[in-house]
Amino acid sequence: MVLGVGRAISETAAVIFTVGVALEMPTSLFSSTRTMSVHFYTLTMEGLSDQKAYGTAAVLVVTILLLNLMAYSLMHRMTRRYR
Repeated sequence: MVLGVGRAISETAAVIFTVGVALEMPTSLFSSTRTMSVHFYTLTMEGLSDQKAYGTAAVLVVTILLLNLMAYSLMHRMTRRYR
């Protein structure tokens, strides 16, 4: 599950085809949107802003790190409970 969530956050191509790419803020849950990985890809490939691209990459790395730490903590608690 952890690997799946981490991969879903970092995958760009699959997200582009399923969610789409929008420049404006979504107005409902069914509106097209732009994920952070697509935002990072766009900033990097079009050379719009290196600082924003580095910031987006840092947020993605920290998010995946936090998800992995939370999953490790939960796994540790669950295994301790069943010993």
